[in-house]
Amino acid sequence: MRIGTLLVVLAVALAVVSCKKKDEGSGGSAPPPAAQTPQVDCAKLVPKLNECADPFFAAFAATRQAKTTGGDDGAKGAEMWRGFMKGDMADQLCKDTWGAKDPRWLVRYNGCWATEACDAWAPCMADALGNLLPIP
Repeated sequence: MRIGTLLVVLAVALAVVSCKKKDEGSGGSAPPPAAQTPQVDCAKLVPKLNECADPFFAAFAATRQAKTTGGDDGAKGAEMWRGFMKGDMADQLCKDTWGAKDPRWLVRYNGCWATEACDAWAPCMADALGNLLPIP
């Protein structure tokens, strides 16, 4: 009985030791944790898009996203997005489209909130939401 118990304890100890992370003393290199970047706050963005709709969608019409959505017609694409942002699915569409972008994009997006006056905010946000960043 003692040998059986000893074998069980030894097996558990080996299992615990083998489950150590590679970077805990074994010299391996585990990837560093990803930096947490604030995500798009759709509960804040959607109402602001509707508040600043006219200047935002006028500027958004010149973006690649509007042209893609409108079949190469930016004005048509901007009107489609205007309708999306007023509908019941606006929050979910915001999360799916802009909810989790790369950190470079989020820096640009968050920079637009420096001023919330529609005349400055709208063109900045139209560019941030409507034009993709080049791949580095």
